[in-house]
Amino acid sequence: MILGAWQMTDTDEMSDKMDLKSVDLSQDQRREAGWILLEGLLKLGPTWVHGNSQLIHKLFRSAFSPKMCTIDTEALKDKKKVEIVLHEFKIKKRALACLNIFIDCHKDNASGLRFIAQ
Repeated sequence: MILGAWQMTDTDEMSDKMDLKSVDLSQDQRREAGWILLEGLLKLGPTWVHGNSQLIHKLFRSAFSPKMCTIDTEALKDKKKVEIVLHEFKIKKRALACLNIFIDCHKDNASGLRFIAQ
């Protein structure tokens, strides 16, 4: 849901395929809702986070990968591209709020934060 039309795989090859050019605006509401749901799930505690730490790590990596955060300034002359970038900023804002909740809820639990440093 968070990744929209992209599918999670066991490898990190998906992050190589994702960039701002492949963002589907029709998936934005689902992606934003996914981050909202993850915010709530993170508050379930360290046991839930530890059991799902690989998935959480992949979600954060996908949202903040260099390709998803790089903006071609030349492409911003196109109104459609500007709209894509603005929608992506909205999704990133939601992902950052989720990351903030993750850190706040698990700052006393070192095992919950271990994968961020990797």
